[in-house]
Amino acid sequence: TSWKDSDGGHRWQLGLFYVAQWRKVWRRGNWTSFRFVQVGSGIALLLLMLHTLVDFNLQIPANAVFASFLTALFFHRAGEDAAPPLRRNKGGSDGTQTGQPTTPLAYTIPPENQINPFTLP
Repeated sequence: TSWKDSDGGHRWQLGLFYVAQWRKVWRRGNWTSFRFVQVGSGIALLLLMLHTLVDFNLQIPANAVFASFLTALFFHRAGEDAAPPLRRNKGGSDGTQTGQPTTPLAYTIPPENQINPFTLP
């Protein structure tokens, strides 16, 4: 049986999760570009679910994958995955200046990969 044939309990739970996520997304604070993507995916997900009420929209594989993608974007916790800021040298006996960002370890490119194959001879 499909989720449309159920007693409706699962739909209420999904609706509550959806509303709870809107409260998390629509909060005060710094609006990054990803939050705008979350708002757009939340609106698209709502419209897709409204269309699913009157049609067998999610039985088409491409629409089901798209709904899964929108759901993943909407429910993603962006604040926890933010990149940590660069560490700065404090300046000390090694002669480094205060406030300069630390550089990662040098990576050497092998000689066979240093030639660009797309340049003209």
